[in-house]
Amino acid sequence: MQFGKRVTKDGRVLPVGPLWPAKQFDVCYEEMRSLENRLDDLIRVIKPEPVPGVIQWVSLSDLVRIDPVSKKPDK
Repeated sequence: MQFGKRVTKDGRVLPVGPLWPAKQFDVCYEEMRSLENRLDDLIRVIKPEPVPGVIQWVSLSDLVRIDPVSKKPDK
């Protein structure tokens, strides 16, 4: 797995960044997934309050701008 950026020089594309063997990638990916699950557990425990005026999930077809002062949809 290649991580990093690519640059061009003399008409060629040169990878810049380390090459990760598949095994190293799999280990790091599993660690990331474990951290993600722990974060989800923590969020469930602390149950954060929703922030007013912030849309948690919205379909693009349902997108409506809410006025922060009146709390009503802008027209």
